[in-house]
Amino acid sequence: MNKHWLTHLISLSVGVILGVQMAWRYCPYFSNRSLLPSFKQNVSLSRKILLLVPPSESSLSRTIQNKDDSSQVSDRCNVTSNFVFLKTHKTGSSTLRSLTCRFGYFRNLSFVLGAGGIIGHLNQVSIKFGKNSSNILPPIGVPRGNYASYKNYNISNIHLSFNERTLKRIMYPAADLKYFTILREPSQQWLSYFTYFKKYKDAGLKYDNLSETILPYIKQLPPGKGYFNLQLHDLGIKSAVIYGSPEALNEAIQRLDKKLALVLITEYFDESLLLMKQMFCWNFTDILYVKKRQQPSKVVVDKATRKEILRHSAPDVALYNHFLRVFWRKVEEYGPTFQEDLKTFRKLLNETWDKCIGKAVAEKSPDRYFYIENFLAANSSTFCWALVNSKFAMDVEIVRRQGKLSDKRWKKLE
Repeated sequence: MNKHWLTHLISLSVGVILGVQMAWRYCPYFSNRSLLPSFKQNVSLSRKILLLVPPSESSLSRTIQNKDDSSQVSDRCNVTSNFVFLKTHKTGSSTLRSLTCRFGYFRNLSFVLGAGGIIGHLNQVSIKFGKNSSNILPPIGVPRGNYASYKNYNISNIHLSFNERTLKRIMYPAADLKYFTILREPSQQWLSYFTYFKKYKDAGLKYDNLSETILPYIKQLPPGKGYFNLQLHDLGIKSAVIYGSPEALNEAIQRLDKKLALVLITEYFDESLLLMKQMFCWNFTDILYVKKRQQPSKVVVDKATRKEILRHSAPDVALYNHFLRVFWRKVEEYGPTFQEDLKTFRKLLNETWDKCIGKAVAEKSPDRYFYIENFLAANSSTFCWALVNSKFAMDVEIVRRQGKLSDKRWKKLE
């Protein structure tokens, strides 16, 4: 008996030792401190800017447990079909919105959509509805004007003025209703917004030499001017809090942390989608995407200009750094096979793009800079049509499904 017990003890000890050795050898994220997130500090007028440098992609050794699609996930989790995506500006949010639109379109779900304007955005306008009026379209199956039945929406994924109390009144009362958003490194987000929406024209600047002229322009800006900290604004944080005390800002960020089930990171878009897939109990097909509103070129600035942008963006930097830490923690919690799953997902992405995308064209409009518009390949499937979503064709069908609009506002999108 003692001999048998001793044999088990020796086997267990060897197993533990081998397990530790394997973990340190194949999980460099944990075994090499140089790969752990580090901090670089720049001092602003009244705050410290902490720029979190995440580990390199090669340092992550994670994979996915399910290599196949939805057949394996339903036994272990419940699919999330009711959610609020708080859309932010120039963060990849149009790409993410198109993905969530496709999810809802094929499942016949109801979207919160503005009754006027392009593809239902309310553009920082509050949702309004009463006994005799509303600025949103009815859900599927509800006649326009039956305002008492404007409720039980499944998905909100538009630009709007975030008001949780109002959303709770109209969203489907599901226990698993999830709020999520996406954030981008603040200097890149500001540059993208400033150029894409041609805000440089308002400042009297020209696109051709922005790399040289941005720095003197932003140096003379007072706090609160110049389109900075839009990510906090998009998430419903008031200017008085954004430019108030660091304590008030931190409290606001902590409240967002409690409310948001997931914050995707633009710089790690594919990795973020894997987290979303796991949390929402979705499959690989659900998270496939084609980039929307991507600019063909970027304005490159020097370190001094970037530092000045970040000085003005200190509140957004605090927001971004907080949720970047949360993001890497969720990657750690995902499981031991993240990296292999990332390869699986990207392989499927490339195969799908080859099959669905016909051509890409640089487009522009009076109030936008050039952006890339992808067009559908010949003889493609309905899924490809929804995936590519050229000229927001799928969005138009969603609007028609809920509002049956046929006036000239929507014709130009066809």
